Amino acid sequence: MNGLSRSTGSALAISGAVVALVGNLMAPRFEQAENVDVYRAMADNGLLAPSGLILILAFLLTTAGIVSIASTMRDTAGHDAAWLGRAAVAAGGVIALAQVGIETFGLRQLAKVFATADDQNRPGAFWATSALDKVNGGLLSIWTLLFLGIGPILIGVAMLQSRAFASWLAGIGILGGLCCVVVGLHNLVSEDQTALDLVFLIGSLLVTAWLLASGVLMRRAPALVDA
Repeated sequence: MNGLSRSTGSALAISGAVVALVGNLMAPRFEQAENVDVYRAMADNGLLAPSGLILILAFLLTTAGIVSIASTMRDTAGHDAAWLGRAAVAAGGVIALAQVGIETFGLRQLAKVFATADDQNRPGAFWATSALDKVNGGLLSIWTLLFLGIGPILIGVAMLQSRAFASWLAGIGILGGLCCVVVGLHNLVSEDQTALDLVFLIGSLLVTAWLLASGVLMRRAPALVDA
């Protein structure tokens, strides 16, 4: 199978990290306490759709970039951990694309229906929106666990085993991944998915920094990696 060059994998990792930062900065945060107010705010927010499209691009780029990073350790002592890590990232990336698609189109459209519904139809519109919101939250928790958590941890372990990357870089990936594993597991079993927002912010920023630095380091040694 033809492989990607390190320079291509590096470009994917770096561009994915940058686009992810842009998308996350653009993505609206809804601080309202009640779901009714959140859905009304979503219906009126003009940034939800464009930020969602940017995040879709970010997930495509970052998934390819992380898979390329893992593939550089194909014939090293870290091969098994890297293979498992890229499998977790690939699965998490697919789920993340589905979640962002649901939020960008389905949840946004239902929020608009709820916001404009008359008194007779508003309860049904609310519960339909709430149901899709719960699905959206569940998918978010799963891809946080896989894409930002288990994947970076395993690939970080592979970096340590293979010595293909600096140990400090592996440590950043493992630490960020551990934070996101905690958040993903908590959100899967808890009704309050905002309690660990700060931990998620720290973990996701660490994983983004890990991806960006890995992409930069990959560029220094041109070689083929298995795609």
